[in-house]
Amino acid sequence: MIMISDIQAKRRIALNVRQLLDSNQLNQSDLARRTGERRQRIQQLLAQSRQPTIGVVARIAEALDVSVDELIADPKKNNKLLLTPFVDICYSLAYHV
Repeated sequence: MIMISDIQAKRRIALNVRQLLDSNQLNQSDLARRTGERRQRIQQLLAQSRQPTIGVVARIAEALDVSVDELIADPKKNNKLLLTPFVDICYSLAYHV
């Protein structure tokens, strides 16, 4: 299981997911249904109390119709973060395993 360990990335993901949920008028239960994750896991991700796997991040990005790098981007700068080669490889592995 590949974890996203960078604290900043975890914080950015939580903030971006919250913003996307609000702008799409969705709640945690809606996102859980769309991703196949338990609502508690979505809640933990938003509370930043649990590190998401790259697979979970990829499913959330797909459910919200955004890219993984958009979820990791700094919400204050409103720009995309270029994925590091490691995260890029992990992302592709999540879809090919």
